[in-house]
Amino acid sequence: MHRWFTVLLTVSLMSLVSLTACSGKDDDADDTQDESPDGVDADDDGWTEDEDCDDNDPYTSPGADDIPYDGIDNDCAGDGDLVDVDGDGYVGQNGGGDDCNDNNPDIIPGGTEVCLNGIDDDCDEATGDNDCDADGYDREGVGGDDCEDYDASRNPGAEEIWYDGVDQNCDGNDGDQDGDGEDATEVDGADCDDLDPERNTSAKEICGDGIDNNCDASANQCFPGGPFDLTDTDVAIYGVDGDGRAGDGLLSPGDLTGDGNDDVVIGSSETGTVWVVRGPITEDSFVDADATITGDPAEGVGAIFAAPGDLDGDGAGDLAIGAPFGSGASGQTGVVYLLDAETSDVALADVTRVLTGVLEGVEFGAAVASLPDQDGDGKPDLLVGAPLAGKSADGEAYIMTDGAATSDDAYALFLGTFNNGRSASVLDSAGDVNGDGIDDFIIGAPQANSGQGGALIFNGPVEGVRTMSSFDSWVFPAGIELLGTAVAGVGDTNGDGYGDVAVGAPGESTNGDGAGMVYLLQGPLDDYISTIKAEHRIAGEAAGDAAGTTLSGVGDLDGDGTDEVLAGSPDASAGGVAYLIMGPPEGASNLSDGQAYWAGASGDRAGAGVGGADLDGDGLNDMLIAAPGNDDNGNNTGGVFVIFGQGI
Repeated sequence: MHRWFTVLLTVSLMSLVSLTACSGKDDDADDTQDESPDGVDADDDGWTEDEDCDDNDPYTSPGADDIPYDGIDNDCAGDGDLVDVDGDGYVGQNGGGDDCNDNNPDIIPGGTEVCLNGIDDDCDEATGDNDCDADGYDREGVGGDDCEDYDASRNPGAEEIWYDGVDQNCDGNDGDQDGDGEDATEVDGADCDDLDPERNTSAKEICGDGIDNNCDASANQCFPGGPFDLTDTDVAIYGVDGDGRAGDGLLSPGDLTGDGNDDVVIGSSETGTVWVVRGPITEDSFVDADATITGDPAEGVGAIFAAPGDLDGDGAGDLAIGAPFGSGASGQTGVVYLLDAETSDVALADVTRVLTGVLEGVEFGAAVASLPDQDGDGKPDLLVGAPLAGKSADGEAYIMTDGAATSDDAYALFLGTFNNGRSASVLDSAGDVNGDGIDDFIIGAPQANSGQGGALIFNGPVEGVRTMSSFDSWVFPAGIELLGTAVAGVGDTNGDGYGDVAVGAPGESTNGDGAGMVYLLQGPLDDYISTIKAEHRIAGEAAGDAAGTTLSGVGDLDGDGTDEVLAGSPDASAGGVAYLIMGPPEGASNLSDGQAYWAGASGDRAGAGVGGADLDGDGLNDMLIAAPGNDDNGNNTGGVFVIFGQGI
């Protein structure tokens, strides 16, 4: 029995030794894992070769940390190398993929770009901070022109949806489709046709085109367009005498007879005849339709007249007719005939109210013009020119008041100071050019300074004796221009409340020798005024046109609150031209630039006289153009052609 006990104890001890040897630990303290009968752990990572997918790499074993992008399946999971660290489904760029940030699952190729965070959220190699909506246009804050960088439908390349309150194309404009500077009525603007840049509140109303060009929904005064010829006018007042040349003189005096209708005075220096044609005039007529005043053509009757109003206080308006070669007590001094404007047919030889010069050959009456009351008697006065008066044809002008008979009775006398200047060859009331509430007047001196010419403005009221050199304003040219051949008070062409004047210089040569020029001078006016510095210079078209031979204000034709001017060039082209200068004027230009004009046929001398009046009684100003050489009613019978002011 002792022997079997010894055997059993020996077997038990051997089994214990065997179990100790299979623990897998370094039981013998030799710094190596004890070999296991079940496998080898060559890399000493605690995993046998059967368990370890790479028993030669201690960093590769089940459960080990996967090292990204090293090409090894470190955790032996069988899924290969770790190339999507953030688990967002995109391989990192270090692993050959296109995830630009493999540590942030919110940053992926094609992701949503978060503007202004400084991060390339969609891996397109740009942060997108300059173009938040990715429409190809940078935002305004970084020098771009995208007005709404969070809306890809709004950028400079987008198509504008008009009047929706949104500026799709970033041009700051949602209401002005035609680009004329005015918003459409759809957005509470005033442009009545936002598809047509020619229709807006600033447009000129074109006569007779059936369109409300200026969007005021009314048949207001309008711009006639052009160019035209005299056959395009509305009414003609024809001369009646062969070679009579009706239209040598033209005056549009307003209502001469007090019947509420404007009238027109037409003269012929060929026959010494003056006709008063009474309005309203709505169809073609003849100069002798109402009153014929006959005179002697040798006296120079037919080209010079004025309608000053009631000079003598008898309750009736007067008509003054100049006869510069008529005779007074001292011989051929010149005469001004005064007669009732309501007259019927009369011969000047029978008229007893006359004004005469006192020196022979001075051509008293070569120019006449209406003036408001200068002497305080409550009656208008008359300005009369005598261009050959003075010791060297200096010229003189006289203010004649009620009761005067000769130039010696003048209430005021203006003595010329230019040798052979022929001052007072033309005269006109200038309106209130200095803003003192009193009308002023202008005197032309076309031969002053050896043909340079000039124009003198005197502020009313005036009395006593003055020299021309005591002017209040002197308009002078830079060369030989015959400045002052025509002068006219033309109303207010720029709407500033001051009277403006036009001065013609038919000898000016900017566009060719003698092409001519019209200077438009806007009040307030004082002192010396050089034509070089004139803001508004309107030149004749070609050499020899002599633009500015005649001038007249014609009132506000287009209803914009500024007055217009007619300028005659009877020598222009083959038959003369009358040009309309619209107010407000625009700097230096040529007469045909943007203006309307009417050309005569060969020999017509259209523009020999110009004027403005409401002849048809419709409340709109009309334009008058004299053409003394016109042949429509016979050879050189002449006539006056009327363009009616029209509405839409």
